[in-house]
Amino acid sequence: MTATIRAVFTLLVLVPIACFAQVAFDRTVRSSNVEELSDLRALMTKHGIRYRNTDLERGMEGFSYGSVDESRMASLRKKLDRQTLVKHKEPEAREYMQKLLTEMNHDFIVSSKSDGIWIKWFPESKEQSDEVSMKVVKHMFDLQAARANQDCGPSSAPSNSTLVADARQERPRAAQCGR
Repeated sequence: MTATIRAVFTLLVLVPIACFAQVAFDRTVRSSNVEELSDLRALMTKHGIRYRNTDLERGMEGFSYGSVDESRMASLRKKLDRQTLVKHKEPEAREYMQKLLTEMNHDFIVSSKSDGIWIKWFPESKEQSDEVSMKVVKHMFDLQAARANQDCGPSSAPSNSTLVADARQERPRAAQCGR
């Protein structure tokens, strides 16, 4: 009989704890702006905010989250309000920017669109946005300079036939190397 009493007592203690531990998804966000919802979900996942997708209602999709996360949700919405979108054609620029934002502990979202790959991030100020942009530009200039130095390393003087062939090109090698 004591085993039965212990089992009942254990159930009486554990059931309320289990119910209390569940997140109450008592707040709902709905929008017809699918990209905004997707960005918000990405930020919520990164910051450990649990959510549950809801059924489509009046053409709007959405999700529910717990009211315990209301202040963090407000913070994420403010981030989305100050978003900056950047598109770099060069993969090196994208990779460097992502590395830089990670090192600076900034949230960012990378998305592929029909016109290319975009990085969306959330600077605290215009100065911060300009600072990151300038670092990426400087990095790309440094990469181009390094490539130019590799292509234009010390060599013997070109022959006459090389100079003539070079002059016929749209952008002669000598012009690329600053000669």
